[in-house]
Formats: sequence, structure tokens, C-alpha cells
Amino acid sequence: MLWVKDVKNGLEADSLFGNYQFILRYIPLEYKALNDQDTFFRSTTELYRKVNQMQGYQYYILEIATKDHHTDVLKNDIQSIKEYYARIQYFSFLMQNDISLQQGDKLLPCKLFQFERDYGISPYQRFILVFPENKEVNRNNLSNRTLLY
Repeated sequence: MLWVKDVKNGLEADSLFGNYQFILRYIPLEYKALNDQDTFFRSTTELYRKVNQMQGYQYYILEIATKDHHTDVLKNDIQSIKEYYARIQYFSFLMQNDISLQQGDKLLPCKLFQFERDYGISPYQRFILVFPENKEVNRNNLSNRTLLY
């Protein structure tokens, strides 16, 4: 689990666009199984049984923050409270339609999407993104993937 969190291992990419920082982290199925489990795995067999149930999908965490990490993305440059609530609505329900994953020559739609609203506790907004797996491409090759937003 520590290996997955280590930025040097290439599972995370970040980019600055205007006043915003976007961080995308790939979540391997084994890591997801260990984090999602409600009971202690007594053996690697139990762990890989859970991993096999998740086959066919690839998981990512997208975090969006302002460049200075001090202003809440939901409140940055808003003109009214109505605009604030419109951003919450967008992040909660509509943003999924604007996200896809280019993997090899295939454009994969975001199949599952969750906005993890934290009510201003952290400097970023977090989204769980799940895409179908492109079976024509090596699952372990992360260099051929581009998130389109």
C-alpha cells in the first residue's frame, strides 16, 4: 500500500491549468480491495477473490485544487451563492458526462463517478472515477492513458 502512495512509482500525474491544479491517481485493484474491505483478509486467496470481483474496471481518484491550495474550488471566483450551488450540482451530477479516458485508440466513458464533498475541510475537491478496462491494452502500462476533461 505504501508503494502505491509513493509518487515516484508513476501512479500519479498532476497538471496546472490556469488557477487550478489537477491530480490524477491510478488505484490498482489490489490496493482498492485492501482499502475497501470490511473484514480482515485471512489469506492472499481471499484478497484475490475480491480483486477478481472488480476485474473489468479501472479506478482513479481525481483531485482538483486551486493553485495556492488556500481557496476552496467551489468558492473560487464565484459571483453569487447561486453560482456556488450550481458548482455543487455540477460536481455531484453533471461532471461525469464531461470526463472520459483515452486509452490506446479507445475513448472510454466514465461509468461510475462519485464526488466526495468534504465541506471545506481539505484544499481540494475529490472525485472517484471508474472506467471500463480496455482489454486490448496491457493493464499495467499506464503511459498510454489520458484523462479528458
